[in-house]
Amino acid sequence: MSALTPPRHARGPKAPAAVHAATALVLLLVVGVVALDSSQAPPPRIAEFAPQSVEQITESQQGQSASGPGGGRAPGSTPTPEEIAAAGGKLDELAGPTPAPVTVPRSRRCYGNPPRQTEDPQSPPCVPYWDPKQDNGGATAPGVTADEIVVAWPFSLEKVGDTERLAKHFNLRYEFYGRKIKLVNYQPRGGVFGGFQASDMQASAVDVHERIKAFASLAYPPKSGAEHHYYDALAARGILGIDSHASNRTEADYTANAPYEWNYLPAFDTMMRNYAEWICKSLAGRRPQYGGTGTAELTSPRVFGLVYFKSADGSIADRSILTSALRNGCGVVPAAELELTTGQQTILKLQEAKVTSIICLCQGGHYFDSLMPAATQQVYFPEWLVSSYHYLDYDGVGQKFPAEHAEHAFGLTFHNKWLPQKDMPWYQAIKEADPAYETGDDGYASAAYERYYELLLLASGIQMAGPNLTAQSFQSGLFKAKFPAPGSGDAPLYAVGGGFGPGNHTMSEDAATIWYSASGESYTTNVRRGTFCYIRSGKRYALGQWPREDPPLFREPCK
Repeated sequence: MSALTPPRHARGPKAPAAVHAATALVLLLVVGVVALDSSQAPPPRIAEFAPQSVEQITESQQGQSASGPGGGRAPGSTPTPEEIAAAGGKLDELAGPTPAPVTVPRSRRCYGNPPRQTEDPQSPPCVPYWDPKQDNGGATAPGVTADEIVVAWPFSLEKVGDTERLAKHFNLRYEFYGRKIKLVNYQPRGGVFGGFQASDMQASAVDVHERIKAFASLAYPPKSGAEHHYYDALAARGILGIDSHASNRTEADYTANAPYEWNYLPAFDTMMRNYAEWICKSLAGRRPQYGGTGTAELTSPRVFGLVYFKSADGSIADRSILTSALRNGCGVVPAAELELTTGQQTILKLQEAKVTSIICLCQGGHYFDSLMPAATQQVYFPEWLVSSYHYLDYDGVGQKFPAEHAEHAFGLTFHNKWLPQKDMPWYQAIKEADPAYETGDDGYASAAYERYYELLLLASGIQMAGPNLTAQSFQSGLFKAKFPAPGSGDAPLYAVGGGFGPGNHTMSEDAATIWYSASGESYTTNVRRGTFCYIRSGKRYALGQWPREDPPLFREPCK
């Protein structure tokens, strides 16, 4: 026997050793489990546009540590053999106070870096999860209760089910502090196809205030060009108006009615200054190569004409914003500046002025029902410039252009790029609310698109306002929010970039260059072909960013 090996009788008793061994084994297993959990790879990054579950629950053993107060044993942990011996085997004396229940904080799922609320790159920043057991203040504003936020919904040319599904999406995915958006549909005075006089709009606003008792309203049907009467009447009654249509409203108009009037699309002055910069850098001083017969044989330089229309209330958009920007930016002065009367009279005056390129602050129907047919009669095929002003950039409008003029139509769009429906946030939102949803061949995609962005703006303001929801906290929340908008203006989604702030009550601020293709596949309707195509796949520019170039228009394939 080695001198270093103690005699058998000198070894300690076997029972304590067994206890220590068992304790060590337990500790080893615990450490192993913790190590395994902490060493696992994080979950794979969620695809930006794959709808996921509404909430994620993360467990945190709050209040528990390796030792209790003063460095002693943590309450509720298993006593060691030494502690049992010291206590004389009385385990009750070792138990200590009953441990507090484990809290399980919950947080809504966030996306991207910096984190935003949903997969849509234009969704607002995430906010901390709010426990619905907390007091949200109840009736913090007219149309607001502890459980709901009443939102008026003027019926337009849309599928009711689509808008209802969109509201369900935002109620599920956004933090509304124990409340839900409650849409109340109503028929505007004068009807969807009515004249929409100022008196009709003001009467509708009274209905929203007195009968519906709403906190906010979605957009009024854009038929007359004078929808501001509706929003102004709402503002006078302390009700938010959420628009998604290009109108005559400047930022000064929105600010004067703050915090009640909002738009997803840019204010008229922002739109016109972008339009002027693009014309100066891309078209002015170059030959009208995209025109046809009757445009001075395509001589250089282009000669611009400006046509504008009078709204149902007699108001006219402040075209001086555009003309001043053109004159100051590149010395362009329209050779003809005409109020649209009859198509034939207007076209004759444009021809007399040798206009090669027409800018029209008008509605889609003014192009395809009036000016273009009159131009065909005069064998006059100028360049037709389009923009987001009154839907001139929508597929459904371009598809109504006479074929001999459609091939000469191009311009700017301030809307998001149209992608295949499965890639559009509005479609994904509806599909999430109703997995069985199919759009069919009905051509209502543009209406769902508009309602989605109205609800996005509204939901963003409600979320950022916090539990104390008022019109003022709605504005303050949007002004403080930094919308992540990853990849805005560029690939792969070419989404609108922008946000809100003092002196800025509209969300989008940039645009893309487009041209019309009669053979291109439309993503707004499956009924007809024909679409607006994008140069550089839809790359967007804001004021001060437009490149000085001859844009590569009318080059297939359509993207």
